[in-house]
Amino acid sequence: MAERWAVIADDLTGALDTALQFRKAGLQTMVATRPGVWPSHGSVVALSTDTRHVPAASAAASVAAAFRTLPCGTSARIYKKTDSLLRGNIGAELRALCDAAGSGPLVFAPAYPTGGRTTVAGVHLLEGVPVADADPGQDPVTPVLESHIPTLLQDSAGLRTERVPLDLVRGGQGGIVDALLRARGTGVDVVVPDVETNGDLRVIASALRASAHGRISAGSAGLAEYLAGPHQRLSQRADLERSAFVAAVVGTPSAHTRVQVKRALGTGLARRMRLRSGADVEAAVRETCHNPPSDRLVIFDTTLEGTAPRPEERRRQLRCVGQLCSAIVGAVDQPGLILTGGDTARAALDALEVDAIEILGEIEWGVPGGHALRGTRRVASVVTKGGTMGGPDALTTAFRRLRSRVNQAA
Repeated sequence: MAERWAVIADDLTGALDTALQFRKAGLQTMVATRPGVWPSHGSVVALSTDTRHVPAASAAASVAAAFRTLPCGTSARIYKKTDSLLRGNIGAELRALCDAAGSGPLVFAPAYPTGGRTTVAGVHLLEGVPVADADPGQDPVTPVLESHIPTLLQDSAGLRTERVPLDLVRGGQGGIVDALLRARGTGVDVVVPDVETNGDLRVIASALRASAHGRISAGSAGLAEYLAGPHQRLSQRADLERSAFVAAVVGTPSAHTRVQVKRALGTGLARRMRLRSGADVEAAVRETCHNPPSDRLVIFDTTLEGTAPRPEERRRQLRCVGQLCSAIVGAVDQPGLILTGGDTARAALDALEVDAIEILGEIEWGVPGGHALRGTRRVASVVTKGGTMGGPDALTTAFRRLRSRVNQAA
């Protein structure tokens, strides 16, 4: 029987990119698209609590509720997915999980070396720079104010931590196992290992499997890849159904995504349409969906570059996303959708009344592809991308995959 896993994430794209790591190990993986509601089946089930941007107390209550309603019983291994850049209510959510589980310390490793996220001496870094001093510190919605993980957890949630230095990590799994045993005996809540390479994550995952206290852990999609274990590894290529029309819906102000948009436009394979109102959506649908261009990616951009949207502006953006995606699905049979940003993905999938996404494979690092399902019916092929995930050419790579299941050229 396949090992059972339950993933609790704080946003939808996080649930998807973490579930992807288990799919790459050959496990059937389903991600709920309704907040706090677990999928009905799957060896790996994942959900989002949608708590990155809410008050800490609300975030904690949502995580505790998700734990109480686990569909796969007490035998499932549990992974609390957090942002790889330390955004959101990380302390409050780890505290809630520790309290709800009542099972002693957990390991927290948010590093994702493939994406330049590492942890050294307890300080979390992006390309070698403390995250609070890098772009995440300027995030317009959830700026990161603290890079030292033990300080962040203590100050935000009163969590006691024990660090595992890099030399102990590289000494083998015993250093992590011993740290968990010490933590259990001394009242420590969270063990924080240093991570510089994927090899370090591999050691941590091995230790969690070997330890009697490793059932619950937390971190980014990076650690999840190695926790998934040595199952039958799948091809990296997502086996998506070919779509006659592919649209990218950009709803995140992330500078990383802005670079990806510019790269796509520079290839000549894409065109951009800016959406600011319902009237813009209607005009865009008339222009593109009723005579869809099969050879170009259409990028629908709902953001205002360089500005943090006011709450009413953000609500307007998300209404545009929902109206747009409903219109696309109404006009085109089973289109391909590239959704950037957790809130964007949520607005689109809610508007389409999607119940779950079956993850099929990887487009680029941290960028999953799958089928959006309403019940058992496929509504669209989808690629979801967190604002800071994927390489510079992620949008064009996704377009080629969605357009070319049979024909390898775009």
